[in-house]
Amino acid sequence: MKALVCEMCNSTDMVKQDGFFVCQHCGMKYSVEEAKKMMIEGTVDVTGTVKVDNSAFVEKYLINARRAKDKTDWEEVEKYYNMVEQNDPTNIEAIFYSAYGKAMLSLSDSDKFKRKQKFEVFEKSISVIDDNYDVSKSEELEKVIMGMSNDLITMAGSSFVYNQTTKNNITSDDRGETYVMFARAEIAFIESVENIIAKDEKAYLYKLLVVHYRRCIMNGYVTDAFKKRYQEKMQNAIDKLSQLDPSYQAPEIPKIKVKIGNSIALTIVYAAFIFAIFKWFMPIMRRADMEYLGWIFVAFGALGCLANVFSIIKKLKNK
Repeated sequence: MKALVCEMCNSTDMVKQDGFFVCQHCGMKYSVEEAKKMMIEGTVDVTGTVKVDNSAFVEKYLINARRAKDKTDWEEVEKYYNMVEQNDPTNIEAIFYSAYGKAMLSLSDSDKFKRKQKFEVFEKSISVIDDNYDVSKSEELEKVIMGMSNDLITMAGSSFVYNQTTKNNITSDDRGETYVMFARAEIAFIESVENIIAKDEKAYLYKLLVVHYRRCIMNGYVTDAFKKRYQEKMQNAIDKLSQLDPSYQAPEIPKIKVKIGNSIALTIVYAAFIFAIFKWFMPIMRRADMEYLGWIFVAFGALGCLANVFSIIKKLKNK
């Protein structure tokens, strides 16, 4: 039985009087046309959880999103993966690529602050992939995660807009800032894959880690602290793969390139300082009967020189 509900007081006690429907509770009047619009089909009592099946929408949007990715249409990639994410918030493919599309779009924008913001979102999206990883879909997700790995490598090799500045006839640019963003995204991916392995140990995941560890060790925009850590982790991953996949041919673990240019330059400066003291300063000090002061400067220069030599030896030893 159809019922009218008063818009003012929610009462259903309505009586027709003189061509109007009148609420007996508050006295509000409604015309016949208004009453028709207000009529509802009784009351629906819902208990428990109502589950809406959006799988058809998700599949449709995924097809469109993947097609757009194949065409490198990053606006469409962002659009359709966002739609997937709205209907399936735990879909790791959508979580990754909706942010990936934004990051790739930012590479054609000269505004480095916008780019940084997009990459920060991308980095955070990568960091929650492991949280939403469904072990029951392990085989299905293998292709997705391998695709993420390949697309991160493609991103790192992409061309992008950068800004140049010239001061005192010296030209510099801000390309390094974007290369750091690429490196941070790859490090976030490594951490997420490591966390996935903790709940779903698969040989292909270790293989991906070996690839990305190696890339980071050779990356000039990754700190030496991370590189040393990744050398150890790469060896551990290779050891694990020897058990999971005896046929696996492990690549060589790269050595960290030692940066000793500044130390050598400083050592030369100290040596030149000592030479200058003996050549010009010491004779003056002797004539003034203050030779001891010259020897103090010599000692200072010698200590600085020795400190830099030991620094160079330590770096070469730890490489």
